[in-house]
Amino acid sequence: MGSKNRRDPVNQGVKGTVFGSETRKCGSRMGLNILLHKQKLAALISFLPALFLLLGSGLAAEPDQAAKEHQVEAVVIHVDQYAVYGPNLIFYFDPQMDKKKAASLARAANQLRNRKATIVYWETGDPGQGTRAVLADLYPAGEKRERKTARDAPAPAPAQNNQATSVVPPEDRAAQPSDLPVEQQDVSRLRESKEKKATDKPASITREQITSFIRDLLDLNGRKDLAAIMPFYADIVNYYDRGVVDKDYISRDLGYYYRNWDTINTSLDGEVVVIVLDPEVRVAKFVTSYSVGNSKKSLAGKVENIWKIERINGKLKLVDVKQSKAVDAPSKQ
Repeated sequence: MGSKNRRDPVNQGVKGTVFGSETRKCGSRMGLNILLHKQKLAALISFLPALFLLLGSGLAAEPDQAAKEHQVEAVVIHVDQYAVYGPNLIFYFDPQMDKKKAASLARAANQLRNRKATIVYWETGDPGQGTRAVLADLYPAGEKRERKTARDAPAPAPAQNNQATSVVPPEDRAAQPSDLPVEQQDVSRLRESKEKKATDKPASITREQITSFIRDLLDLNGRKDLAAIMPFYADIVNYYDRGVVDKDYISRDLGYYYRNWDTINTSLDGEVVVIVLDPEVRVAKFVTSYSVGNSKKSLAGKVENIWKIERINGKLKLVDVKQSKAVDAPSKQ
């Protein structure tokens, strides 16, 4: 019993040393954790002013966006997948717009065809190089609507240049022997030749070409030269309010029109507005004066035309033909 009691202080001392070591380790870990938390808190506090500044600038920018929004009252003449058309006005759909919103605007525009509407739009592009109007909303003229903020409108679409852009495909990157400088020079010249051919695409369709195309077709229309007129049309055409038809249908329709009127005179009245939809597609908006007559009656007036012209196999072709309604407007071009 006595010897056992003499060993207890030693055992207790060993245990005390172990517990003391563990206590120091825990204290060290706690100190390290507190230091890390302090550093994170300091970093967060230093970031808050920048965050408030960023949010403040975003909120302040909203009135500037709202200032870009405009509205005008105009008659809706035509609607297609690209835009809504009014007299000498075109309002493009934003390709970045939500699909449901775009479909809703298209339905509203079709319901307002040949009616006066209030059209809300954004102006985008460089004023020095031409701007375009991006459709934000439209509704019947005279109807009052409140737009909460500019965020309800679609973001402006990138401005579209009136010139076609040539895109050079990636270069041929096949490995060449590094120890043959002459062959490397030949390969370099071959690459330059390929790039030149890639950029030798047809020139952009010009306003003069579109205007000449229209004048030529109107002239042939006055002469009722059906054989010369048909090559101006594509094989499939979205034809007035008849929908998509083929050239045989157009030939029969024009033949009937020419037989019905003894004299047909159609001419441009004013400038042709040309809109670039694609490097190979143009929309032309223009007004024509016409007079037609036969032994029973004669008619005269003006109509507004919207033609979509596409370059197909190097030739300009009519792919979509529309005309604003008029009471005495039997004119066809």
